[in-house]
Amino acid sequence: MAVRSWNPPHGEPGEVVVARVGNPLENPASSGKVRPVVLVRRDGCRWLVMGLTTKPHYRSGGERRPIPNPFRVGLNGPGYLWTDHLTAVCVLDVERHLGWVDMELAATVINHAGLPASDASALLRAACPLTTLDHGRERGAAGAGP
Repeated sequence: MAVRSWNPPHGEPGEVVVARVGNPLENPASSGKVRPVVLVRRDGCRWLVMGLTTKPHYRSGGERRPIPNPFRVGLNGPGYLWTDHLTAVCVLDVERHLGWVDMELAATVINHAGLPASDASALLRAACPLTTLDHGRERGAAGAGP
C-alpha cells in the first residue's frame, strides 16, 4: 500500500492547495470534488479561490486557460483554470499544500478573473521569490513546506 505524505496548508494568498470544491449548478446534492485551487483571498470562514482542472475544454467545447508552468507550482501534470471567476470554499475544506503561484500563473489568474488590485497584489507578492526565509520556508518554491 502506498503511503501519501500530508503537507498542511499555510493558508496564505497565492498558495496552491487541494480543497473540496462544490459545484451546486451541476450537482446540488454533492459534497464537492477534491481539486487543486489557488488561494486568493480569505473572507471570514471561507477562501475565495481559483479552481484548477485537468480538462482543457468547457462542456460547451470552448478552451480553458492553460496553467503556464504546472510542475513549478506543485501540480503533477498539465492543468487549466476551471473558470473565469473565483469560487468560495470553506476554510475547513482546504486540505493540503501543493506549492505556490509563480509570476506566470499569478498573471494568468489576475487577468482571466479580472481581480481587483488588492487581490492582484497579494498574488504577485506570493509569486516573488524571496532571498530570506518567510515564516520558516522559502516563498514561491513549489512544494516548499514548513
